[in-house]
Amino acid sequence: MLDKIDAASGPVVVCAEGGAGKSILALHWTRRHAALLIARVAFGDRDQNDILAWRTALNSLRVLAPERIAILIREYRDENISSEELPGLVIHALNELQEPAAILIEDMHLVSERTQARLVDVFRGIPGIRVIVTTRDIVALERDPSMLAAGLQKIGSAELAFTYAETRDLIEDVLGGATPSLVSEVFRATRGHVLATRLAVSRLDHDHRHTTRPVSSRRSLRDTFTAVRQSLPGFSSIEEERFACAAALCPEITHNLSDAISHDVDEPWHVIENFEKSGLGRIERLSGVAAFRFHALVRAALLERRKAVLAPEEAQEIRRAAFASLQDVSDPIDLLELALDANMDESIFIFFARNFSELSLVRSKECLTLLEHLPESRFAADWQLPLMQSVLLVENCAQVPALAHARAQMAIRSLRQTRNLYGPQRILHALGRFAAYRASRQYERAAKDVDTFFRELLAFLPQGELDETTEWSAAALQGMITLALSGDITGAIDAGRLLDHDNHPRRRLHRDSLMSLMHALNGDLRQSAQYLAAIEESRLPINWQDSIISVGSQLAHALQLANRGDVHRAIAILESGLPDLSELELWPAVLWVRARIRLASGDVEYGLLELESSLDVVKRYPASTWWRERLETCRAELLLAVGRPLESQASLQTLRIGPDVAIARANCAFAVGRIIDAKQALRRTCEDNTPVSARISGGLLSAIAALRSGDRAEAALRATSALRLARLAENHLPITCVSAPMLEEIRGVVSNDLWRDPIASPFTFVVDNVGLTKRESAVLARLVRGGTVEEIAAELFVSVNTMKTHLRNLYRKLGVSSRSEAIDAAVRRGLGGSGR
Repeated sequence: MLDKIDAASGPVVVCAEGGAGKSILALHWTRRHAALLIARVAFGDRDQNDILAWRTALNSLRVLAPERIAILIREYRDENISSEELPGLVIHALNELQEPAAILIEDMHLVSERTQARLVDVFRGIPGIRVIVTTRDIVALERDPSMLAAGLQKIGSAELAFTYAETRDLIEDVLGGATPSLVSEVFRATRGHVLATRLAVSRLDHDHRHTTRPVSSRRSLRDTFTAVRQSLPGFSSIEEERFACAAALCPEITHNLSDAISHDVDEPWHVIENFEKSGLGRIERLSGVAAFRFHALVRAALLERRKAVLAPEEAQEIRRAAFASLQDVSDPIDLLELALDANMDESIFIFFARNFSELSLVRSKECLTLLEHLPESRFAADWQLPLMQSVLLVENCAQVPALAHARAQMAIRSLRQTRNLYGPQRILHALGRFAAYRASRQYERAAKDVDTFFRELLAFLPQGELDETTEWSAAALQGMITLALSGDITGAIDAGRLLDHDNHPRRRLHRDSLMSLMHALNGDLRQSAQYLAAIEESRLPINWQDSIISVGSQLAHALQLANRGDVHRAIAILESGLPDLSELELWPAVLWVRARIRLASGDVEYGLLELESSLDVVKRYPASTWWRERLETCRAELLLAVGRPLESQASLQTLRIGPDVAIARANCAFAVGRIIDAKQALRRTCEDNTPVSARISGGLLSAIAALRSGDRAEAALRATSALRLARLAENHLPITCVSAPMLEEIRGVVSNDLWRDPIASPFTFVVDNVGLTKRESAVLARLVRGGTVEEIAAELFVSVNTMKTHLRNLYRKLGVSSRSEAIDAAVRRGLGGSGR
């Protein structure tokens, strides 16, 4: 704030209610500029008289020009100078200053409009002197066109108020510690108002020091604001007092809302304007609408008085009217509090979903604080409250807290009992189901309800499009994330495209971040780069790099860097630029990207150790089957790259056949000389929905299979198609799945203009047509590990004679004549592991 004042090119007006911190700010500014010549003009109640106001001003300005101002004081006292003449004389006196100076005027609202106008004349005539004004009301300085043209800077209540972090720091400093719940309660009660916050924390400190029983923060806050109730001005009638108490139930009062809750008061907005004139609050423009806000202390005191003048039923009616009227005006947390206080549990989740982009991650603690004091009976009555609490509790968590799981199951049971739904209710219940299953980390089940949600939603929307005005846009983004967590990458991309017209700033960034990752996972780095470029062109939040929503773009960026050969920077992002895995639902994507980059760069020994260590840490973290199999496939590929193909093959046997599993199995089959098995596996990479990366790898490996069959033309066709696709997708990482000797063969059947050397070749095995059977491969693996013929025969449940037959076939296919030569040949070809 001090920097903002220093950077201002013209006068600075600090306009806020009493106790908001205006004087503290002014004091800090004068201390920062102790070497500056500063005249501090502090007006008081008596200065409503013009003559007294000018005497106060002249006595303070004397600091700047002692002799000249002293003459003016004397002449004005003796009535030789009129008030009309003073501005010009003061300007003349001050313009002769030779050193930097400033004028600080405190509480300018206490002087008359006439005196304010003359002071503005002075400010206009001394452009070389800094002017800072504090006031509770709008003053003439703010309305003067010449002052506005000179770069007038305004600072209001919102900028002076404590932030959540500053409130936490103050509580920790005074009390020696602060729970998130306590900080949220104080922050919500005081709205960051400086004096109110300091009073509340002081009362909490007093209660902690002098009370033996557990301290209730709510009781302490209530007692604090009850203590200031007597400072409220009187009201002209009981109807006006009732209206004030009704207005205090609302975070803001608009013109329409004042009419809705006024009852017996005539011209309610005129009464609101009188409240402002009395210093009870301020009228500001929120979202283009004039809205009145009581000052924090006044509102808290009125809420205590409300209990005596308004029946509970009346209070509920007022809160419901406010909730309906202020949807596009008030802070979502204030509206959520209104709905909870009004027992509007049937409307809670749709409101929560509509405002999820504003509430999730950054304000979860505030939401949870509002739910902490609700009775258990309200959670048991319907699915919406328990589901909202469950969703809030699992944010920033890879694992599910016990309470979150219990609440999610409570919601699921309630949702199952719902029947005969129509229109928006069908959409809401599909949303509720996928949110509940996702909160309990049943991703595959959640994805089914996401499909239902989108089907119902698109049937309901007139144009079949979502934008920032659509109440379901935030929910659609969460549906996209749920599909990504379940492993439906194509579905996630399709869901993301539905949000092309949603220009909500934070949601747009989150969508683009996820789309960049989804396309990167699919192997299309060109599309991924387009979304990364859109993020770069956006106005990023200050803490963007540290936020959860940036994780997708950071992973995509790491893959882009690795693709360009800048592995060092890619790994740096993964090692230091991301939140802890325990805070991420998308933790499998982090491990997968890291393993792929290690593999593609040839750092396979460390990559395998890193992946296995990480998998041990996260073994209890929930993840979909699809993601677990992707990670196990990465591990199998790293095993193959370090020369342990039989272990790699064994780990792939339990996995469902998908494109990347097919690639890994084909590579393993090539490594042990089983060309037919490799061809069979590669058929899964030719399907229409195969990811780009698998089509590139599969095409290259299919070219090798064709070469082994003697079909050079087919090999050239397959390899050319794969390399063209790699160029189109601007992704050359899949080429590294082909061993170095095999790549040399491919290079011989494609044109030079298509060729691009991979950043590394992690696989070094030679594909020999040794044609080992599965049984012979098992025998070879056990020979490498050690053991007698009898022991190996017993382990494989065959006779010694059968075992000897297998050994003779092995020796013949490997071109050796002894066991030691067979082991050497196996290790040399990468067929027998590392001797483990």
